[in-house]
Amino acid sequence: MVDLIQSGQVWQDGKRNAQRTVPVTLKRAGVADTTGVLATLGTVPVQSLDQAGNIITDRAQDFVIRVADYAFGGTPSAPADHDKIETVVTGSAVLFEVLPIAGEPASRHTDSYGIAWRIHTIQVLS
Repeated sequence: MVDLIQSGQVWQDGKRNAQRTVPVTLKRAGVADTTGVLATLGTVPVQSLDQAGNIITDRAQDFVIRVADYAFGGTPSAPADHDKIETVVTGSAVLFEVLPIAGEPASRHTDSYGIAWRIHTIQVLS
């Protein structure tokens, strides 16, 4: 019997990947870069406390990338802390680092079938 929920999530991911993505480059220390990976950009609010105890709200950049596309040397890999994701914003290359935020891991599957990763990052200097 066909799993209609899984079929629907695969269909939805296909639409996301075809219509709401930008090309990015994946970087990991000691491994050749992977270029031309398609990612959907998102943001997540992040709250922290400054030294005076004030709540600081910021936004982290999230990337949604298909599990099969997050690969180095052709081998799919789970996102690792300190991996880098580079994309072009208004004509300039911008670099983001994969890091856990607000008590969450740096990455998680977007669905129960493991179709795509949602990856938390912060912008770093190139």
